Amino acid sequence: MLQFINSAQGRELAFLGTSCPDHFIRTKIRPLFVPWPADAGIAELKAQIAVSLDEYRDQYRAYYHSFATPDSPALRDPSPSVVLIPGLGIFSFGKNKTEARIVGEFYTNAIHVIEGAALLAEGEVAGTLPQCGEGFAPASFKVFSNYVALPPSEAFGIEYWAMEEAKLRRQPPEKELSRRIVMVAGESESSATAAALKAATSGAHVVIACPSQDDAARIAGQLKSVTSTEFVSSSEIDVHSRQSIAKALRATVQAFGGLDILIDTSPTPSQPLAEEAAKLFAEQALDSSPDLVEI
Repeated sequence: MLQFINSAQGRELAFLGTSCPDHFIRTKIRPLFVPWPADAGIAELKAQIAVSLDEYRDQYRAYYHSFATPDSPALRDPSPSVVLIPGLGIFSFGKNKTEARIVGEFYTNAIHVIEGAALLAEGEVAGTLPQCGEGFAPASFKVFSNYVALPPSEAFGIEYWAMEEAKLRRQPPEKELSRRIVMVAGESESSATAAALKAATSGAHVVIACPSQDDAARIAGQLKSVTSTEFVSSSEIDVHSRQSIAKALRATVQAFGGLDILIDTSPTPSQPLAEEAAKLFAEQALDSSPDLVEI
């Protein structure tokens, strides 16, 4: 990943888009490449992410409206599902962890295709590209480092193909807590189990945090019988230790990318747990206030 993203040609190649039409429904036509010079800091990166996101969404909306017809499916979320950042790597997004993983795997395959094309080293093609069949405009094909990108009109026809839309519509309806990340923390194993089962059956990604890692892992194992194994994680926590709380919160972010709901099942609600979680919620800069629930 880093070899591709950090390369002198990474940004231009990423802009040409993904390699397999079957992947467009998840990866979109192209990833978001966020420039981050080696001498820039985290503050500059955060500012550049905001600028790049706005540019990407504007470009995606323009792409949709350029090729959409009256019978095309409606515009989907214009946010990127793949983000590339020099020095850091690839970030993939989806409505759940499984889909996010698949998105990342798809774009990893695209990088291998791009790399293979570049290694052919055939140089510039004179005249019309062999990929340009009858009825296509030669200028619609873009080439960089021997990699030939699909014309945007064809990419749109695949990404917004009615059959692909039908696949999306056939998926099971989402549950109350789908796309939400819930940490269940506390000292009571029985109440933690009940709360975690409720969250899992409601569609959430769940992190079980108990004083004993063995207890947390055992509860996580029970949850896997009612939800996807990728939707469950466990962590050790001492709700009276800020260091332990911070470590468990970091583990939650590393497992699922953030935190939306904290459920404290301690007999006496833990003030350090609430305060440390509030800091995390603030750092996430969420559009809506997360929920802190005490049981």
